[in-house]
Amino acid sequence: MALFPNMLKRLVLEYIITENKFNKIIYEYLTEFYEPDYGWELFEFYEKEIDKFMMIEFFVNDINKFTFIDAKWNKKVLNIDTSLFINLTETFGKHWIPVFKQWFEDNTGLTVKEINFESL
Repeated sequence: MALFPNMLKRLVLEYIITENKFNKIIYEYLTEFYEPDYGWELFEFYEKEIDKFMMIEFFVNDINKFTFIDAKWNKKVLNIDTSLFINLTETFGKHWIPVFKQWFEDNTGLTVKEINFESL
């Protein structure tokens, strides 16, 4: 039994995963664990909210985890909460950042030009 952890570690190290497959794993992880509390809305909803309030907050488990801001100067900034940043970085390294951007854009129809990491 003592050899099992070593064998598992060796198998994991020897298994090569393509970048595309790794990105799909990250994308699925985001969908499973970080979809907003009430799901995603239609793209038109987000456009109207931005026109009205210039920002949209996204809550996961009743905690604001990311906020999109599109003020009059058209910055299109996605702010990601520090705890979310830490969790995803510890899990996936920095590889999750472009995948998160794509995941967010796919689900909202909004274009992200900049990503900030901060306490919300």
